[in-house]
Amino acid sequence: MFFHFVRYRFICLLLILCSFSAHAAFPDRPIRIVVPYPPGGGADILARLIGQKLSVSWSQPVIIENRPGADTQIGTEVVAKAAADGYTLGMVTPTVTINKTFYPKSNYDLLRDLRAVAMVGSSPFVLVTNPSGGYKTLQEFIRSAKANPEKMNFSSSSSITFVAGEAFKRAVGISAQHIPYKGSAPAVAAVVAGDVQFCFDTVLITKPFIDSGMLRALGVTTKTRVSGLDSVPTLIEAGVPDFEFSSWYGFVAPSGVPDEIVEKYNTEINKILALPEVKMRVTNMGGIVLPMSADAFSAILKSDVSKYETLIKTANLKPRD
Repeated sequence: MFFHFVRYRFICLLLILCSFSAHAAFPDRPIRIVVPYPPGGGADILARLIGQKLSVSWSQPVIIENRPGADTQIGTEVVAKAAADGYTLGMVTPTVTINKTFYPKSNYDLLRDLRAVAMVGSSPFVLVTNPSGGYKTLQEFIRSAKANPEKMNFSSSSSITFVAGEAFKRAVGISAQHIPYKGSAPAVAAVVAGDVQFCFDTVLITKPFIDSGMLRALGVTTKTRVSGLDSVPTLIEAGVPDFEFSSWYGFVAPSGVPDEIVEKYNTEINKILALPEVKMRVTNMGGIVLPMSADAFSAILKSDVSKYETLIKTANLKPRD
């Protein structure tokens, strides 16, 4: 009996030591980052930037896997149902918190099946139009939209840009047909091509087109003006009271990933965000790096779920087509 007890204790100790050793050696094989958007958007750009630095830091390949569709639900579900071993991360934006209300019967639950790992940064939205429309100010755009409602439509790249567009329509009293796209790159390209009249998207994506003259910026969605777009007024300045929207970008993992692995990711990603070349790259794209703890990012996820649930129900919004 004593022998069996000693053997049992030895096996338990061995398992604990093996588990500790496995986590201490993490990572010892390639890491996958699932981006639930097509290539070319803000989430994709930042995932590749951080992934490349992680690969160098940890001497392991980091594979970016684009899995767009169903308002990011396809890619996010892949992460939620992945093995909880730390080798799969997902890049997420506020769309995942909006989807908690839009799709209550989804195959995963954001707050139950995923856990926050690290925030990367944020970027305000910009209301952009095609210069051929002739509007030079927000008020000119609004007058034209009211005079020609049948010619007005807008693109969206995700739930968050759709909600921003719908909130704007209600705030200024215009009608516009919504045209959904699977990511920022095609949604913004539709405005550049003149297929749609306007959209909201991040500074990260729109600034190169604004700088080149291919898009005209009518307003930013923050309380203060954005560095690099100093001549562009805020929508509040331009006459839309209390209109604020922005996008953040962060990493999540399956809920069962051990705390020590989450902490290792969080520490390394925050170190990467402090690198001068990374900060400069994000800043030059109109973004802001936002290093924080996993717990702080988790609190943002929970807060945004509540905030957008209230907004969606108050405005009686339905999911994108």
